Amino acid sequence: MERKYNILVIDDDISTIQVISMILNNAGYMITADPTAELEFLSTGKNPDLLLMDNQVGEKCGATICFELKRNEKTRHMPVILFSGVDNLEELAGRACADDYIAKPFGMTTLLQKVEFFLQQKAIAC
Repeated sequence: MERKYNILVIDDDISTIQVISMILNNAGYMITADPTAELEFLSTGKNPDLLLMDNQVGEKCGATICFELKRNEKTRHMPVILFSGVDNLEELAGRACADDYIAKPFGMTTLLQKVEFFLQQKAIAC
């Protein structure tokens, strides 16, 4: 039986979460949404297989959250993909040590290709 990967989507825009969730659910992934960037998985120790995060979540900065996750021994291995409509997303993602980024607006194919790439890498590493 093929493993179902758990993807955490962080965005304060519920419609964006719904669209991303629909696309990824249809592709066979399990989705957890976190519209407030509370990062509850940190307290449970159950990291998602991949984190998709908007660069702006309310008052929180996704790039800053990503940088902190990448500095943490328990979460640094977790792939993080930032998404945003800002002009300097590539630079922000690089400074945050994000594994990749997706510029808004993005299509279903781009989203699926990037997610599948990182989850395939994870499967190879296991």
